[in-house]
Amino acid sequence: MRKDYWHLKIDTKDRLLSVGFPLLLLLLWEMTVELKWLDARFFPAPSHVAIALWNLIAKGELLGPLWLLPENVRTGEWAGALKVMQEGHLWVSLF
Repeated sequence: MRKDYWHLKIDTKDRLLSVGFPLLLLLLWEMTVELKWLDARFFPAPSHVAIALWNLIAKGELLGPLWLLPENVRTGEWAGALKVMQEGHLWVSLF
């Protein structure tokens, strides 16, 4: 039974490391950009990238006007749903 306890503890530690280490790297990246050690023109801060991503999704530029999808899918108009997806930048980049 003691062996199972230690196995669980190592498993938990591995899970924390698998989440914590990437978060630590993002934090260090953010700090180095804020301290001007990295040029933000070439390495923008992760927070700036996240804000830009959110703005593209919210404006419908990245994925297309997603608010039109439920209506098209509900009415069975799959051509309209496909057209909505094709209007986004992501579809063009993937194509």
